[in-house]
Amino acid sequence: MKNVLILNTHSILNPGDTAIVLSQIHLLSKHLPGARITITSRTPKIDAHFYGPLGVRVLPPLLPAPSVYLGWTEKLTGCLRDAFGFGKKFALIQAIKRSDLVCASGGGYLYSNRRHFPGPMFLQALLHLRLALWFDKPLLFLPQSFGPFYNRTARRMIRRLLDHPRVIRIFARETKSIDLLHGLMEKNLSRLEVCPDTVFSLKSFMNITAQNTAPPPVRPRVGITVRRWDFPDTRSRREKQRKRRDYLQQLADACGTIHQRLGGSFLLVPQVRGPGRFEDDEETTREFFILLKSRVPATHIDSLDLNNSTHPLDILRHVSSLDLMIATRFHSALFALLAGVPAITIAYQHKGQGIMSMLGLDPFCVPMERLSGARVSSLAEQVIAGRDTTVSQVAGRLSQLGDDVDRIIGATLRSIASSEKR
Repeated sequence: MKNVLILNTHSILNPGDTAIVLSQIHLLSKHLPGARITITSRTPKIDAHFYGPLGVRVLPPLLPAPSVYLGWTEKLTGCLRDAFGFGKKFALIQAIKRSDLVCASGGGYLYSNRRHFPGPMFLQALLHLRLALWFDKPLLFLPQSFGPFYNRTARRMIRRLLDHPRVIRIFARETKSIDLLHGLMEKNLSRLEVCPDTVFSLKSFMNITAQNTAPPPVRPRVGITVRRWDFPDTRSRREKQRKRRDYLQQLADACGTIHQRLGGSFLLVPQVRGPGRFEDDEETTREFFILLKSRVPATHIDSLDLNNSTHPLDILRHVSSLDLMIATRFHSALFALLAGVPAITIAYQHKGQGIMSMLGLDPFCVPMERLSGARVSSLAEQVIAGRDTTVSQVAGRLSQLGDDVDRIIGATLRSIASSEKR
């Protein structure tokens, strides 16, 4: 098998997505030795500098997504420019035609929060996958989350896509996605399988060691990730804004209580830098900092300064000095756990709850809609008090999940390669 194409990777501006892509590249290279790997990215220019040294080609998507750009003027000019980049579109079409295997990248992008019709990002991702099937290419869905789908059109489009006979395997990261697809699909149900997030395999090929820095001045050291979220179950703009404020205030209250009872210091991690304002954590992190410093002395609050090409391994090393991570960005929880640091997650979609359940950490996953500062601070005290026990219990499960990823995906890739030879 010579040419493998991974469709719908996000951007290196999101280190969680970068970790997914790196783990997928590793698994493909390990089980399909000699394969030439191409990926698509929503930020192809900066991604090419990152993945190019790994021998991976990076191409832009077929259709532009307005959310990549800031402001209406930039959205209009950027999308028009991308729409007429025919040379790059031809290159992607040729890459699909020459592929021996097409993979739908792992992650959580196949959902639609819009109530009447899917948005541009959903349609962009779907078009790539439909095009691969139109060229009669075998399509493998690497471990990802599916849904929610708030409109009938999105559900119908996903059903038709997944029922296609050239879809050879559909890996879901958690059982909630499997349950959703069982109620949605009409065919191919035997091709559904749970496979952990490929990020669990990171530890098998990365040297993850603690950051060699002086201990922070005040312990316990708690890391925080926050994100912008639009609460799609809520229709009123005013109510959305109220829920967003309440989310940040409850989290700040939790940190205030932790500091009051245990002392401690806090590290804010604006993990995702884009593309687009909705995905950029910096603005929300600044807003959270203002709330937090009214409850915790500013001398006890630091912020991690990440650049646009921060390697996931760098984040792993930084968070390894923490005693606890409170994560809205789910992959910041995975980074912490891989680095031997316990985590509490604030779940805004079912993927967070499902993966924490897979780890046996259900009690430490708090739905954003039911977020309570008192609950989070109580969980934090519980985790910090039993930190060593929690880390020890999770370590074995992390190792097992990493082995499961390698075994399940490896067997599928070898089977595909063998069938293509016949």
